[in-house]
Amino acid sequence: MDDYQPQNVILFDNQSKFFESTNSPNSWICFDFQESRVFPTDYTIRSPTVWNDNSPEPQNWVIEGSNDNSKWEVLSEEQNCKTLHGKGKIQTFQIKNKNLESNEFRFIRLRQTGKNGHNNDYLIFDSFELYGDLIKPKQKK
Repeated sequence: MDDYQPQNVILFDNQSKFFESTNSPNSWICFDFQESRVFPTDYTIRSPTVWNDNSPEPQNWVIEGSNDNSKWEVLSEEQNCKTLHGKGKIQTFQIKNKNLESNEFRFIRLRQTGKNGHNNDYLIFDSFELYGDLIKPKQKK
């Protein structure tokens, strides 16, 4: 099952592996920046490269941010998005919600909010890239 592990989504040039969740509603993947914080502005998703045109790409999702891994703020949302339909389709999306309680986050989560391109609940995609500013912790003297 190494071909479906979460770490595969940060290997943008590895087209033989991808991420696949269980077939459960609200499937998600979370990125933990640990001591650092991220101020996200955009993100890119690539649909799986191993399927032909009938790919199980995400179509409904939210990007969420948190600093405690329990209270989440919706940063961006896509509904019935067809731009990732097809083998290896790449799309960059802007973070849409600018009215946030916080603008720096330790955790960023992509959570599927509806059925994928195969009309099931697997969250399946090839790659994810997050753009913005990385705020590293201040060095103690």
